[in-house]
Amino acid sequence: MGAMWRTVVALYLALLMGIFSLAWGYSQGGYALFARWVLGFGALWFFAQVRRWSWVSTLGLPAFTAAAAYGLWLDLPPSWMLAGALGGLVTWDLGEFLRRLRHAAPQEDVRTLERIHLARVLLLTVLVLGIGTFSLWRRGRVPLEWYVLLSPAAAMSVLLGVDWLRAR
Repeated sequence: MGAMWRTVVALYLALLMGIFSLAWGYSQGGYALFARWVLGFGALWFFAQVRRWSWVSTLGLPAFTAAAAYGLWLDLPPSWMLAGALGGLVTWDLGEFLRRLRHAAPQEDVRTLERIHLARVLLLTVLVLGIGTFSLWRRGRVPLEWYVLLSPAAAMSVLLGVDWLRAR
């Protein structure tokens, strides 16, 4: 794993964010069976990432996106559906990026490629979660669970920032 540990950690945090956001949103709406389905498929995706079965990501992204869209159609909390779809997108993206890094030529600077890619993905994540937070704030209700969701993104931001400054 070596220099790619940051990407692996970010991938698993994004996957957990996607799984638990969708499952929480469905369980809040009273759809316990669908919440269990999301948890089951999420566990499969998590296991597949450990085993490096890339074909599951090909199914995971559309499955999480469809689950989020269906949740919106069922009038479930949009913030949880947004976070779930974002978790699926980031997990898929980082999985594909890891696969490319594993096959990088020896002369490529993998650390720099990883640092740049993570900065872009983290910026996207912070923007989307920021929009979700603003939406909740405008409604006058930001639940404690939302702050728990924001914590890993904030921690990764700080770690990436420190790493970025140390590399200069």
